[in-house]
Amino acid sequence: MKLLLQHRILFGYIILIAVIGSMAAIMIYERTQLETLEKKTVEIQQIQRDINTAHRRITTLSTYGESVIAWTMDDYEKYKAYRLRVDSLLQRLKSPCREFVRSEQLDTLCLLLKQKEEHLYGIMQAVHRQDEADSLLLNSLPSVTRQATRTQTVTRKKKGLAGLFGKKETVQMPASPNALHSLNERLISMQQERQEDLDDYTDSLRIRNKELNGRLYTLITALDEQTEKAFQQKQEELQSSYERSVMTVTGLVVSAILLLVFSYLKIHRDIKEKAANRKELEEHVVKLQQSVKANEELISNRHRIMQTITHELRTPLSVIIGYAEMAVNETDTGISQDYARKALLTSHRMVSMLGTMLGYFRLDNGKEQANSVPFSLRSVSDTLQAEFTPLAGNKGLKLSVESEKDEVLFGDRERLMQVGDNLLSNAVKFTETGSVTLKMHYGDGKLYLIVEDTGSGMNSEEQARIFNAFEQLPNAASQDGFGLGLSIVQRIVNMLRGTVAVESIKGKGTRFTVVLPMSIADDIPEQIAQTMPAYYSETSFSVIALDDNESLLSMMKEMFARNGVRCDTVSNISDLMEAIRNRDYDLLITDLKMPETSGYEVLELLRSSNVGNSKDMPVVVATASTGYGKEELTGMGFSGVLLKPFSMQELMETCAGCIITRAEAVKPDFSTLLSCGNESVLLDRLAESTMEEMQAVREAAERKDTEALRHWIHHLRSSWMVLRTEAPLHKLQALLAESGPDEKKIHEAVMGILETGDNIIRLAKEERRKYDGQDNRG
Repeated sequence: MKLLLQHRILFGYIILIAVIGSMAAIMIYERTQLETLEKKTVEIQQIQRDINTAHRRITTLSTYGESVIAWTMDDYEKYKAYRLRVDSLLQRLKSPCREFVRSEQLDTLCLLLKQKEEHLYGIMQAVHRQDEADSLLLNSLPSVTRQATRTQTVTRKKKGLAGLFGKKETVQMPASPNALHSLNERLISMQQERQEDLDDYTDSLRIRNKELNGRLYTLITALDEQTEKAFQQKQEELQSSYERSVMTVTGLVVSAILLLVFSYLKIHRDIKEKAANRKELEEHVVKLQQSVKANEELISNRHRIMQTITHELRTPLSVIIGYAEMAVNETDTGISQDYARKALLTSHRMVSMLGTMLGYFRLDNGKEQANSVPFSLRSVSDTLQAEFTPLAGNKGLKLSVESEKDEVLFGDRERLMQVGDNLLSNAVKFTETGSVTLKMHYGDGKLYLIVEDTGSGMNSEEQARIFNAFEQLPNAASQDGFGLGLSIVQRIVNMLRGTVAVESIKGKGTRFTVVLPMSIADDIPEQIAQTMPAYYSETSFSVIALDDNESLLSMMKEMFARNGVRCDTVSNISDLMEAIRNRDYDLLITDLKMPETSGYEVLELLRSSNVGNSKDMPVVVATASTGYGKEELTGMGFSGVLLKPFSMQELMETCAGCIITRAEAVKPDFSTLLSCGNESVLLDRLAESTMEEMQAVREAAERKDTEALRHWIHHLRSSWMVLRTEAPLHKLQALLAESGPDEKKIHEAVMGILETGDNIIRLAKEERRKYDGQDNRG
């Protein structure tokens, strides 16, 4: 189902909206993903900050523990509180950092920090015990020192005999050092105990610090690596998401652009198609309007034609009927014969009018073609002058004929005569006083035929109408004819690819100028000579035509005569059989439908008869009926089919393709040559020139001079075409054009030319003797 343009545009918009919606959805999705990634990044950054805070606090805690020797209980409480804050921070990191570190690692770190706190507490206690020892030393040393340095007065007997017999003596005794020794021992004991405790705590603290630092380093390193890895992963995810978004959006944008371009091209093409269809529809409408107008004009013209034909034929028919009725009732033979003669003349005029009308229709339908032959320009002007001088004289007009030097031209002489005849006929017909002038001259490859008169003239509106068929101006209302003369002139000129122009002044006269492209016979191009119609052959043939229409028979006979073909005509079966009995014809042309018989019956009669060559003679059927095709008619036994109306070329080509050819001697046709006048002189000149030319051809052949032979072929062609004997020339020319021509064939072709030349000389002399006999009788 073909979508309308509106539906296609709507479909394109729907696709575009869908693409835009998809782009929006993808952008929203990517935005959500980006926000999620950013949120995770913020969380990771927060974790990183917490890790850094924990690291900083652990470092601070370690630094704070370095001053444990100077700690007081308050300092310990502060350390403990700070350690608990670090512990809380580490416990808080368990949940967000579970992807990076295990909770056992954090618990171990917290335990190590607690153990370090305990060891620091022990060190603090040991330091405090040292303070107690120092206090003991400080408090006990003076007393012990006094005791140790204080002398004791002791009364004792003297040693020896004196002591026995003597009196006691007072002695200063030093204090006993036992107290000092006891204090010293006590101090040493306390010092040793404190040193041992410090050593123990120091060693344990060192070990714990080492383990703690290792665990802390491992933890911090792991956290840093994991956070760095997480950052990198999130960055990659963010970059991947961004690239994916860019690619997706780019793909959608490109798709949208392509869809837009495709939609534009599609819609543009549809619009162009629609515009083209609209234009075509408008053209069809214009053509229909023109057709309607043409049909209306055709109907109007047909109505006018029928009125004209009816009006023009009614008069001669009335005359014929009137004379026929009077002849029937007339008892006087002389008067009756006069009536019959007048009726016959009127019927001849009527046949001429019908022939003119038939000729127009054939020209109008393109069924006529130019029949170009060499002719004398002077012969045309002389013939027209001889024909119209009496007619002009009867009206008191002066006919002037102006023709320059005579030329032998190559063209359609008969059509040229018809153009001149129609123009001069009109000029004489519509000129009451003054003169009629015919001018003919040739120059620059063109023939100019000019007819001037001093008649009534025409205005511009009348000049635009004169070439219309069946158009009669007011001044022609009283004249006989259908009003086809100038229409026939125009169509003949168009057929000959020329031009016709009219100049006229009302009340002063008219001038018609006909220009026809034409070449001199001696300058006929080779391609024209080589493309002459196929029916100009070395063989001639004879035709008999059967039809109930005398005008058609007359036309066919004239066509055949123009091409040098004999044509006999009959209008009924009995005359046909009689003609066949007396002569063998090469071809029969019969009408398909006739009042008394049909073409089928004629064909059946011929094939079943033993009269002449009736069994073998080709039969061509002529018909205007469209009920039968050519294949159907040829299938019934006819050799060819002519569809009416037919042109001379169609007639000749159909006949030439159907005849059974037979070889005959080439006979020259002197009719065209003798139409120029001065028959005796022309025949003598022809015989003499042909003798000289044949001698030159013979000498060139003996020398084997091909260039000279080509020259004589070109020289002889124009004159031999007038005589219709140019076939041997074509044969020799074709042989000379071949590469490596056969000398034997060339010799045979030259002999054919020489035989034809001898035949022309012989027949020209015979024809010359006929004119001698006429001169003697004269």
